[in-house]
Amino acid sequence: MVIYDYQVDMKKVYQMQNTLWQIGKIVKFGSLLLRVTSFTTKNKYIPVIYWLESIDKKYQYEYIPRKGLFRIN
Repeated sequence: MVIYDYQVDMKKVYQMQNTLWQIGKIVKFGSLLLRVTSFTTKNKYIPVIYWLESIDKKYQYEYIPRKGLFRIN
């Protein structure tokens, strides 16, 4: 049986909303520290896809809000 902990999930959502997602900024995604390399937008206000890379530049990731984080290479 899975017990849904609303307070824990809302805390994570609040932290994600207050993270500054600009090109060149370092964001914490779970236990990963990632640098934002670029992003696309649907219109000038709503980001659709973020491309991120690890700090050591070994791995690249794609983050789609409400879909998840995916490793590209």
